[in-house]
Amino acid sequence: MMHVDLTATGWRTAAARALLYAFLSAAPFAVGSAPASAGGPDPTGPVAIDDTAEYMIASKVLGSPVRVAVWTPKGEPPVGGFPVVYSFDADFSFTLFAGLAENLAMTGRSVGKAPPVIVAVGYPDRRLDTDRRLLDMTPPSDHPAGRFDMPERPHGKPWSPLGGGDVYLDMLVQEVKPFVSARFPVDPERETLYGHSLGGLMTLHALFTRPDSFDAYVASSASLWVNNGQMLREATAFFDRAGEALAVPIPLRLTVGSQEEDLTRWERQQPGDLVRRRAWVAGNRMVGRARDLAELIAERGAGQIDLTFEVLDGEGHLSAHPVSVYRALVFAMER
Repeated sequence: MMHVDLTATGWRTAAARALLYAFLSAAPFAVGSAPASAGGPDPTGPVAIDDTAEYMIASKVLGSPVRVAVWTPKGEPPVGGFPVVYSFDADFSFTLFAGLAENLAMTGRSVGKAPPVIVAVGYPDRRLDTDRRLLDMTPPSDHPAGRFDMPERPHGKPWSPLGGGDVYLDMLVQEVKPFVSARFPVDPERETLYGHSLGGLMTLHALFTRPDSFDAYVASSASLWVNNGQMLREATAFFDRAGEALAVPIPLRLTVGSQEEDLTRWERQQPGDLVRRRAWVAGNRMVGRARDLAELIAERGAGQIDLTFEVLDGEGHLSAHPVSVYRALVFAMER
């Protein structure tokens, strides 16, 4: 029988526990079931998630295939189409989005809020390729020579190539969005971009460099430490370029876990250099940099960006993810 320790990895708040229970209850299989006994039925195949489809797009922009996972709500779309949430990192975000969206759909419809179509992009082999992700999920350096000012990694290894984020965004905007709009009844005026961690960094980069690409943005636990805080410089440049206040400021939801500047109990028990890993999370200043960005937007961007900023009490970098997904769905449905 599966046992989930709700205190071990950051599942400390009532909201986070409710999300976990909702997600587990939405899964179309028995979480606590034991393996089949000898002589019992054989597996019939992998578990499938209802109302989902997967596509492999041959991206001309990237020069390589892209996996696109889509969840669609049941029933007729509203006038204008369903809202749509585009997410990075399909490999660990899509099932979370699909399960929670299914749970929210019935409640949302009962109060006149249509659930969104979920579109998540990932890699063909479903494997978390850290080096590829670092390339795709970091913007080009704003340094004149193109170099990156990066902290020492906890394991001491050198950084793999960085700065391919604009090409990855081109793929999303120029290839994935048209693919989706041609096949699904989505509202082109209710498109939300979501990202967590490095994905959150790229969500903000899209907002500050190509704000018309999406209608709203959700950045969860964004890696604002990349290139010595480049994203705050991008935000400053965005406000320097901005003219008069927009008639409708761009909605941005920015969140971070309150415990993201320390190690969780499990992380403290992992092998390796504990001092080096503590220095990593403390030096990245996940909470501090998120507050810095929120303050900058409040001071300079009130007429350009409609900011919702939240520090998620009791959550670390991993546990903040499902909480932010749930609230991103509500955010998209209420717009």
